[in-house]
Amino acid sequence: MDVVSKLGPGSIAQLLSPSPADFPREGYEGLEFRYGRITFRPAEFKVEGMILAVVFLYLISGIVGTRFNSTRVGSWVKAHVALYQAQFARPGSEDHILADGPTDYMVFSSGRRAVAYLQTVFDLFPRQDILQAAYEFGWSMVDLEYSRDDVVTLNFKLSAESAPAFVFGIVSKYHIKQTRKERFDLTYFTKTTESSLLPPNACLMSEHVDVTELVLKSSAGTKFLSKLSDPTINRYFRSFVITDQPEKRPVTGPIPASKKERHVILSLNLPPKSESGVTIPLVQAVFELIDWLDTKPTFKDEHVARKLIKARTELDATLTKEFAEPTEDEKEAASPDSSLICAEEAKRAAKRKAEEEKLAGMTTEQQRKYEEKERKKALRKAQGKMVFKQ
Repeated sequence: MDVVSKLGPGSIAQLLSPSPADFPREGYEGLEFRYGRITFRPAEFKVEGMILAVVFLYLISGIVGTRFNSTRVGSWVKAHVALYQAQFARPGSEDHILADGPTDYMVFSSGRRAVAYLQTVFDLFPRQDILQAAYEFGWSMVDLEYSRDDVVTLNFKLSAESAPAFVFGIVSKYHIKQTRKERFDLTYFTKTTESSLLPPNACLMSEHVDVTELVLKSSAGTKFLSKLSDPTINRYFRSFVITDQPEKRPVTGPIPASKKERHVILSLNLPPKSESGVTIPLVQAVFELIDWLDTKPTFKDEHVARKLIKARTELDATLTKEFAEPTEDEKEAASPDSSLICAEEAKRAAKRKAEEEKLAGMTTEQQRKYEEKERKKALRKAQGKMVFKQ
């Protein structure tokens, strides 16, 4: 008590409070931070630091990549909005861009003669995802024919009966293999040929030579080729298709006549932001081609039109046969045991008929003795089975 009484209030508080933590530095010579009783040594959290750095980098790349893609799309649409406004009553603009994730965008336009609608679709490189971007880049190094570019596709759905029914395409030689994989109509109906009318990096995929002449030698076709041959535009060209057939092979049978559609499709590599407006003349030429198709041009030789109709009739017949429900006879024929079952049933029926004829020729006493004999025979057979089971 004497010692305590001699201590002042401050001395008592100092006596009761714990002394500051003193962490030994044995085995650690790196940077450390102290704040009161807290000591932080960064070198002891290397793994955690790397994980946080990767997560941070992934988040930053996602934000930057998404922003970059969105800016590229907006730049192209803004450059073409004046053309869209001149062509459509309800044009799409940079304020009407629909996004389905950070790589897929779409602008919808409608209200034009000969065109039901236009879908301007953007499919961009996945810059927002480091892992996916690395995979895409790595695969392009392995498969030299594979390319994952920024692509803009203008898909015009034409008004009903606004154009003759045929399939015609101009495809960049750099993308012809990929185009054939993706488009059933070009693969099934067309043949690939060279043409002196086209730029050196493009080839024809036409259903008939008369179709080629009808399109390319028209005034609208000639203007389209002149724009396509411009080197500043041509380097972004992928494909141009006029078709009355679906892009993918039907999987439920032939398409009804009421649901068949005609499309004009222009596919381009998306130019950089600084050259967003370079493709305007080519897009303008496509509008003029659509107006020419609306005049319902005809072939000089009627035999060509009949040949095109025959090709579509044969396709519908093939699809009808492929997806038709099998008849009962076909189901039985398809059954692997159907022939054996039919033979056994026929054998049993013949045996029953022979027994009935035999009984019919017997007297009453003979029938009684025969039935008694068959009964005993069946009884012995049943007893034999019982003994065998035991």
